[in-house]
Amino acid sequence: MIQAGVIGLTGVWLRQQTRPAISSERSSGGKVIVIGAGFAGLAAARRLAETDFDVTVLEARDRLGGRVWTDESTGTPLDLGASWIHGHRKNPITLLANQFGLKTQENDDEQTFFTLGNQIENASDFEKRFAPLLASAIKLSERTNSVEDAIRRSNVEKTLSEKERNSFRRWLNSSIEHEYAADLAELSGYFYDEGGEFKGGDFLLPGGLGAISNRLAEGLAIEQGTVVREIDWSTSEVIVRTNRGDHRASKVILTLPLGVLQSGTISFLPALPAAKLGAINRLGMGLMNKTCLAFPKASWPAGFNWLNPESQIPGRWAEFYDPQLKSPHLIGFHVGSQARQVEQLSDTATVEEAVAAIRQFAPRIHAPTASLITRWSQDPFALGSYSFIKKGAMRNDREELQKPLANRLWFSGEATHSRYPATMHGAYLSGIAVTKAILES
Repeated sequence: MIQAGVIGLTGVWLRQQTRPAISSERSSGGKVIVIGAGFAGLAAARRLAETDFDVTVLEARDRLGGRVWTDESTGTPLDLGASWIHGHRKNPITLLANQFGLKTQENDDEQTFFTLGNQIENASDFEKRFAPLLASAIKLSERTNSVEDAIRRSNVEKTLSEKERNSFRRWLNSSIEHEYAADLAELSGYFYDEGGEFKGGDFLLPGGLGAISNRLAEGLAIEQGTVVREIDWSTSEVIVRTNRGDHRASKVILTLPLGVLQSGTISFLPALPAAKLGAINRLGMGLMNKTCLAFPKASWPAGFNWLNPESQIPGRWAEFYDPQLKSPHLIGFHVGSQARQVEQLSDTATVEEAVAAIRQFAPRIHAPTASLITRWSQDPFALGSYSFIKKGAMRNDREELQKPLANRLWFSGEATHSRYPATMHGAYLSGIAVTKAILES
């Protein structure tokens, strides 16, 4: 079984292999170091390398993509991190997939809740009934409130029967907690539903999103297995100290996940300003984990992407996804505190719990033939899945995180993008934005 913190080498270039660098006749823009080979780092590096900059990407892992990770060890490409192109129309990831000739597949988001094998209600019905209740609660929220605080202060649940309260909580877990990878008690009641969306449905890449990472990386100078320890930006020449020696550049672009910035595992000389540190610490790093199970055949109800058993523990094995690939798979999702608890289980116990939950809607399920289990909070180069607006955060924290320091230290990544945070396209667009700012500077 493969954990999220374990190195996967499927479909990536190994460090020992040689890649031709994108050449520039002038290279007069100076030396730039990009830290991180996720979508933000690859977008920035590619754009700068195609102008007149000498660019090197430092990547701690022995694979590309960061929190985009396609694994093929079960015989089927499975995305263990980011999975969907959210809103395919004019989405830059859709455009990249088309440019690279990669097949896309529209995702049917029909969602059905099940209990003990009986269908009880569709997601659209839950939405109609419960979204107005949440909206009325949020109207009464204050900046220091979480979503949970707002719901409790509003007393909206007192109007519901016990059965309705249970359904309301299941809808909140599916629609809010799973969307933002955090508990209601963590999410800001003021700002949790930030950002914008591209129009159109959600798309998948049947071959895996890792193919886009690999194509973006073609021709770039990338040093994998290079762990950054310290960044000295005290003079005009920035020194990046790593486990494999020092690197010097006139500019450094950090595309580190928010969780890594919060951990303090990288030292800064001088220390980051108080405003920057405040933004880093006020934002939240969400956690979403997947348990991917392969089966000899599909013995669950056909025609639905989402199958939601009624959990004895709220949020525990509450959502399973059928990617409807050539070989039968189910993917169980956990977020927030439940994800952290399940991470502590052994692989065997995790699979046993998952199969027991699946038997609610598929009593005759066969034993899985293979499994993949992610533990993103234990991955030292991610320390979580994607960012969210935490209780007590400020409206401009993402903008503050994105601001460069001394025209030498630049910040990018999904956590820095105010309009499309917590998404692949937000990460990619943040990389494009930072290169534009550097070129204009």
